[in-house]
Amino acid sequence: MYRPFKASELAAKKINYFWPGVIAYGFPAYINGSTGLGKTNILLKVAADATRGIFPPGIGKHGLTAPKHDSPIRIFYVSTENPVREIVYPALLHNNADTSMIKIQKEEDGHFVLCREDLEAVMKDFEPRLIIIDAFQEHLPEGCSLSDGEHMSKLMRELEQFAYETNVALIMIGNDSKGTEGRADANKLLGSGVIARRARSLITVKSDGDERYIKVTKCLGFTKKEDTLIGYRFNNDGYLEFYPYGEEGTEDEVSEKKVTVVQFIQDSLSEGPLSGDDLFHIAEEKGYSKHQIYKNLEKSKAKVKRIGAHQSYWYLPEVTPDIEAYLRSVS
Repeated sequence: MYRPFKASELAAKKINYFWPGVIAYGFPAYINGSTGLGKTNILLKVAADATRGIFPPGIGKHGLTAPKHDSPIRIFYVSTENPVREIVYPALLHNNADTSMIKIQKEEDGHFVLCREDLEAVMKDFEPRLIIIDAFQEHLPEGCSLSDGEHMSKLMRELEQFAYETNVALIMIGNDSKGTEGRADANKLLGSGVIARRARSLITVKSDGDERYIKVTKCLGFTKKEDTLIGYRFNNDGYLEFYPYGEEGTEDEVSEKKVTVVQFIQDSLSEGPLSGDDLFHIAEEKGYSKHQIYKNLEKSKAKVKRIGAHQSYWYLPEVTPDIEAYLRSVS
């Protein structure tokens, strides 16, 4: 029987994050991206740290906050995408995981099904706070297809209810090469699109030249979701590091770096306009990316005059008040 809720009957519930701004406890999350970009490595890194009470850096106002330290949590990891003994377990050991806090389901131990019954069995057996299914397409219930909206809607409601009741973070890793080739955006998933609508976090792993980053296109508690970018790389010791994409460093270091990028743009244009190609070439030599330059365009008070489809000139109005006259003089 239909009965609407009254506002007085509802109470706001605080979101409890596993990964601030990216993944929350009590909700399903979906992460996708092309093969080889490091989806599994990212999740193995954060899982290994979490077993020692170290949680990924959150997204602050000006960049990434420092990693959070809290009580260690248990992890359940389903592996069909990568060999456990050759890849998964060595990666966990490399990241100093407390292996007593992790349980891994291998195919030879029986096929795990992404359904309420198997998930409840996991909770009863191990009580994890983080469940990672890699790759989730391999574990759909029999007869359930990604392109079947009715079945997928029912499954997602079931997963939502399970995650909410158990307060677990449920992460489903997908793969563009398995049916979604050419659709890198999580919001453009193939078939019914139910996952894009119902998952509470949509995370896409992408690359831009030599840089790789995580793009959060949907997450609870955020407004500018499309701007949530986290870069990642492997340092000389082979450890995965996170940084604000285009602005390396912690939140305090990012504020300082922004001033540096702004100053670089202003200094570069202090003697007159530069073509976009010339500016970006100089920026690359100084260690700045195009993303950094564009992101700090407004703060630098520089302007861009586009000429045709592929050429542009960057200038400071106070140095070059009449850009049209300048362009005529150099043409």
